[in-house]
Amino acid sequence: MRMLKRPRHQEQQEEQTVPSTPESDVPPEKLLEMVEWMKVNRYPVSQVEDYMSQTALHRGKWIRSNGSKSLPEILTEFPRLVDNPGMISQDFQLLHPEAVGKLFQNWATMSDRILKYAQREGKLPLVFDDMTPGRALKVLPTLLPPSVYKSGGKVHRPTIEESCKSFINIQPGLW
Repeated sequence: MRMLKRPRHQEQQEEQTVPSTPESDVPPEKLLEMVEWMKVNRYPVSQVEDYMSQTALHRGKWIRSNGSKSLPEILTEFPRLVDNPGMISQDFQLLHPEAVGKLFQNWATMSDRILKYAQREGKLPLVFDDMTPGRALKVLPTLLPPSVYKSGGKVHRPTIEESCKSFINIQPGLW
């Protein structure tokens, strides 16, 4: 008897597992009520932070459902992600508690590697005396290729300088 063979790429897709997220203990009706409340209310901040915390698992599942959502879709559904500082960080802490400190713990090692790589690639204009972790963060946009995006009917590719300016919002006196 002949066996039907599935295409190889289909087998590989089935083998990949989607990371499981914990289940929320908040009833679905209450979750939807909180999401709707946050769409129209920005204050009190403590209430928004509490609701954002309680809806983090729901938000993570919603964003991953049916493929990935676009940024405008996400911000329409969850506008408090951007206008309340710390909400994205809070979501990451709730959704990935095991990974929260990893980047911070390893940043000194990683920043050294980033700076050495930038020097080797000629992306670091001069040899700086202050090869600090902060310097590595500023160099990252020069190492990563700028993303192409569409605005209206036009396609835009930002320059490295534009990428650097928009990568990190540097406030005067902090660096």
